[in-house]
Amino acid sequence: MNENRMYHLPALLHESIEGLSINPAGIYADLTFGGGGHSHVILDKLNNDGRLIAFDQDEDSLQNAFDDERFTLVNENFRYLKNFLRLHKALPLDGILADLGISSHQIDTPERGFATRFEGPLDMRMARSQVQHVLKDHSICVWHVIRVLQPRKWLTLILKKN
Repeated sequence: MNENRMYHLPALLHESIEGLSINPAGIYADLTFGGGGHSHVILDKLNNDGRLIAFDQDEDSLQNAFDDERFTLVNENFRYLKNFLRLHKALPLDGILADLGISSHQIDTPERGFATRFEGPLDMRMARSQVQHVLKDHSICVWHVIRVLQPRKWLTLILKKN
């Protein structure tokens, strides 16, 4: 991986890749592309017939896409996996990898709102383009609920609406 574009260092990288038992001509899906750490190693193990379809709903991950004809990055939530695999004629798969959780990049970027050690909005969305829905049928952001509404009031709202 190019050290200059370190976005997130995957935990258990080699163990995860080893567990995939990669077929060099296989088709694989990385459901949580992020900085591309796992995808980079998967691509290194594929031959010219192999393919990798990666998913990430975080717009920031797009900067880490590879210029490789065997690679496709889908900027969507992996809940749409089946639809996009059909679209890209990538079925059946030989393996799926999902490194679930938040990345170092998301924690270390104050405006993302994942860490409490920074001043900034409390946001916590993987896809910042999506509207936050803390309460059913209400577009109220997490920051507003915690900072503006009194705790007893927002707790009452949550309990009533959910």
